[in-house]
Amino acid sequence: MDRSNWNFGLVPQHARFLLRRTWLGKYFIRKRITDRYLKQLRVLARAWRTQETEISNFYYALEDSNVRDLSSILSVVLNVSINEIEGYIAEIQSDLALREHFRKFLSENNMGDSKAEYARRVGWYVIARSTKPTLIVESGVSDGIGSCVLSLALMNNKSEGKSGKYIGIDINPNSGKLYARPYRDFGELIFSDSHEALSGIEPSIDLFICDSNHDTNYEYEEYIKVISKLSPKGIILGDNSHASPSLRNFSIKYGRNYIFFKENPKHHWYPGAGIGISYN
Repeated sequence: MDRSNWNFGLVPQHARFLLRRTWLGKYFIRKRITDRYLKQLRVLARAWRTQETEISNFYYALEDSNVRDLSSILSVVLNVSINEIEGYIAEIQSDLALREHFRKFLSENNMGDSKAEYARRVGWYVIARSTKPTLIVESGVSDGIGSCVLSLALMNNKSEGKSGKYIGIDINPNSGKLYARPYRDFGELIFSDSHEALSGIEPSIDLFICDSNHDTNYEYEEYIKVISKLSPKGIILGDNSHASPSLRNFSIKYGRNYIFFKENPKHHWYPGAGIGISYN
């Protein structure tokens, strides 16, 4: 018998009371509750399976309320007004050149149904715009959307008289396909193991983003290699902090502040990642 569509409304009231007290009755009550939360995600997932999209490093926007939460968190971390944070968010969201550059890349690489959105990378952009870093280092480049976002921040910083450079590190020589001019005018890619590459980078790093090997021990060792190269105002972002305690544990050991922002994707089945932020 198919019980998946059972409806307690069709059961007589006295029997319904007794049924609710049984294991089977409680099972279907729980099923109804979980279906209420998961139904929309299942609909989105089924639609996504038939589309031409990326199959990792998912691209999506954030819910509006989630963006406001991000603004509040960054206002505390950076000690600037929410109005300033929201101004930087509006700046990247309205940059048509980057959005078209991203959209063209998706179309040319059989991902035409993917969305040219930046998700948590909006937070990276805000941090880079607010702190005006001289040197940004990112381990783990993938397609290079983060590289472009961070280089756009450096581009806009330069227009305000603050110069900076981006260095992206990836062990895969085919990564960074999206990272082209004019964004690449503000940085370079190093194809190497991140531990080796970080050892060769001179201080002082103002912003470090970790998104390479997601092994927790390997990630922790990256932070150990970076700590001596950070500037006094240096900020570390962990792109895997939703699944790894490495940045939190590192921050506790070295007496740094740590906070985590959790993504809430807009119109996407993926539950979201986030930003681990370690700062003085």
